[in-house]
Amino acid sequence: MVSSEESLGGKLFVQFITLILVPRTHKVMKERGLYKTLTMQELLDELDIIKCYDMERKRPHYGEVTGKQRKIYECFGFTVPDML
Repeated sequence: MVSSEESLGGKLFVQFITLILVPRTHKVMKERGLYKTLTMQELLDELDIIKCYDMERKRPHYGEVTGKQRKIYECFGFTVPDML
C-alpha cells in the first residue's frame, strides 16, 4: 500500500533497480565462487554493517572494513572505501 502517487513512483523505481541488481549480484557470486561461503542475504548483511560517517563540509569517512568485506568489494570490482 502507498499513500500517494509519488510514493508509488518511488517504490516502482526501487523495484526496477532491484530487478537489475539481483541477477547481476547472483552472476558475480556464482562466477567468483562466493556461494561456497555466503548466501546472497549473508553477503548483503555483511556489507550492511559498514559504517559511514558524514561530516559537515568534509567527504564521508568509513569505519573499519573487514577482510571478508574487502574480498566482497574486490570480487565485484569496487574500490574499498577509505577508512577514518
